[in-house]
Amino acid sequence: MIRKVDHEPDDTEPEYVPHTNVKGYEWFEMGIFTRWDSPSKCQVLCIDTPFDLPNQLKASLERRPSGLNFGDPFAMHVDLIDLIIKYYDLSVWRVRDPVRKLEEVSIPSFFVTFAPKGQSPEKSNWLQNRPYAGRLFKPMHDISRHGIHTSEILSATIETLQEMLRYQTEVYDKEPWTHEKTYQVQAKEYLRFQIQLTKSLKLRSDSNQKRLENEVNLVRNQPG
Repeated sequence: MIRKVDHEPDDTEPEYVPHTNVKGYEWFEMGIFTRWDSPSKCQVLCIDTPFDLPNQLKASLERRPSGLNFGDPFAMHVDLIDLIIKYYDLSVWRVRDPVRKLEEVSIPSFFVTFAPKGQSPEKSNWLQNRPYAGRLFKPMHDISRHGIHTSEILSATIETLQEMLRYQTEVYDKEPWTHEKTYQVQAKEYLRFQIQLTKSLKLRSDSNQKRLENEVNLVRNQPG
């Protein structure tokens, strides 16, 4: 997780990077371990998580309209995966926000093509910002590195969730009498929904990388 952009009105979530952290980012190497003991005991161990995960998970469980079915080995996974996806979403957007700030100082292409030299105040403003953009190569490289890691983590998460869906289907098929058909269908459909959300975040993360590459190429090829 990289530090949030100052004065970003759309980002109302907590800051996860301590102000004493000079690196400007905090990597959480989250480890999630679950155990189910038949017939109705679920245990979850979460390691190296954001500071607010316990309270967030507790609040999510308390908001459920009905209690968990602990006869289902996957009962605890639903709210936990929802919360992890929320953190991933925030991570992706906190890469996107500084990329957008870079784009805001980029010269619009139509000014280069059509505007007569010296007649575009927008172009003049951009020219004043060019040295600033040039000094951003190191921060841009760091943002790119975080974006690559984020996409990598999302890819691994997608594979993990897909494997979880396969195993969930296998368990339900072996003991179809354990849970009602409607319950099984809804559980599998919701996991598919979570997989699709993660895939969408992966697309957004990949887009961040492409946009950042465009900014790097723009600064590298600027005249003067």
